[in-house]
Amino acid sequence: MNETALRPVNLQIRINGDGNYKDPISPFPYVYINDALSQNILYYCYEMLRTVEELAKLCGVPAYYIEDCLKNLIYREAMSETSKGKYRTQFIIYSDKVNEYSEKAKCIFTPVIESFVSSMKALENDINDLGIYTAGKPDEELMYLYGIMALEYLSEKYNPVRWIERPVRYDGCCWSYYAHLMTGNKYPVRGLGREVSLNSVSRGSYKHISYHFGGFAYRQMMFDNEINVCEDIFHKKEITDLDLAASLIENGFVVREKDGKLVVLTPAFTKTQYE
Repeated sequence: MNETALRPVNLQIRINGDGNYKDPISPFPYVYINDALSQNILYYCYEMLRTVEELAKLCGVPAYYIEDCLKNLIYREAMSETSKGKYRTQFIIYSDKVNEYSEKAKCIFTPVIESFVSSMKALENDINDLGIYTAGKPDEELMYLYGIMALEYLSEKYNPVRWIERPVRYDGCCWSYYAHLMTGNKYPVRGLGREVSLNSVSRGSYKHISYHFGGFAYRQMMFDNEINVCEDIFHKKEITDLDLAASLIENGFVVREKDGKLVVLTPAFTKTQYE
């Protein structure tokens, strides 16, 4: 057994792109390649082409386990056989060097941070005049929300790196994997994620955006049928799907007040306000 088999790697694998996923019926694609053996194979095949025999030594498991795992990884489009009997990982794995750079690069914002905060406070005052539905959130939380929305706008307008179209995958959706190498050192993964769900397919015209900050607990997005319930609440319609309403209450998206009235706990914008 190779000594590397005694030091298994830990990857945080995710996707970016579009899809319709919800555990446990239709989990995200990375769930199928997230076991320990798959993570090790993906890591060892990232910078070098590897054979089954080499992977068996590196991972410390019999070759037939490697072969079975490779079949799944290839089917899931995480791995390819680039030449006869040699395999390579098909997505980027960010190392500690990237995490270290991201942590140290924060200092570039120091000269503008005070003016940015002042601008965000002025933006908050202007937005409050629009009369948006704030869901009773305190000003501090709303400033975070408005700030990230402003950064999204600035990125779309000024960021020279444009969005890359994702290929159609085995499930018919367009997405790509990416991963971070997790080592527990002083440079943890710090990032901002964004998930969007729309109910335009089912019947409505709303979308739910969920932002994720590295180091904070994950907050799942709503799905189209759940957004439908929130839309009915906004428009004071009768709620017919009581099970879904109960699920929204359980997950903290909706609350039932003492008088029985249902209230959505997520801020909402009309199309005009959002634009």
